[in-house]
Amino acid sequence: MFGPIVTAFRTLTIIPIPGNETDEFPLSILGFPLVGLFLGGVIWLFHYFMQFWITPAIPIFVLLALAVESFFTGALHLDGLGDCADAFPGKRDQKLILELLKDSRMGTFGVCAIVFDLLLKFLLWSFLFERAQISIIVISLVLSRTMQGCLLVTMPNARKGGIASAFAGNHFLRHKLLATLILGVVGVLSIIFSSNNVVAVTSLLSALLITLLWALYCRKKIGGITGDCLGALNEFVELAVLLSGGMISGF
Repeated sequence: MFGPIVTAFRTLTIIPIPGNETDEFPLSILGFPLVGLFLGGVIWLFHYFMQFWITPAIPIFVLLALAVESFFTGALHLDGLGDCADAFPGKRDQKLILELLKDSRMGTFGVCAIVFDLLLKFLLWSFLFERAQISIIVISLVLSRTMQGCLLVTMPNARKGGIASAFAGNHFLRHKLLATLILGVVGVLSIIFSSNNVVAVTSLLSALLITLLWALYCRKKIGGITGDCLGALNEFVELAVLLSGGMISGF
């Protein structure tokens, strides 16, 4: 029963959660939103304890929250973003792109992408911490993991091996229906529990748009997805939700 959740946490985090993993790996997308919710809870705790600080030091708490979130995820998504930034730009053929994605070394484009990503998230989180709009951060973390799961069971695997190989390419109807159901449930819950319904709806639409555009781009460039593509998608969706939510909240 809990196998999919165990697999999700062991795939997306470094947390050694006990239990047996699922034999049907695509079912682990059931646990992807829960991973995002767990990370969101960690960020909420940082904001909660910040309120008891005599002199609120928002940048310090935001920086610590970012560091802890990156630690729990093993910076896996940041690595994917960096690898995609190194591999995709330019008129490169599919074989070369896949080789660059597989290369563990980080190039200049990759380093710049990670630095800019973290700086932008730091600024957006700081703004939302100050406005006590932590729900937007939580939604960004939940939706980004949900979109990863949806992409896993709807896109082909671009190469053999790698993190995505156990999941991607398993295009059974039940997995697609499950992904649709999960996305629908997450979307409805985001609207119900969000302090601003407009923010929740806008966040969902922006996440869907970014996911669709990235899926089409990856399909065109390499014929599918890899684990790095999923990591990059995670960062794109987070930023899209944070930006849309921040603009509505009044930058």
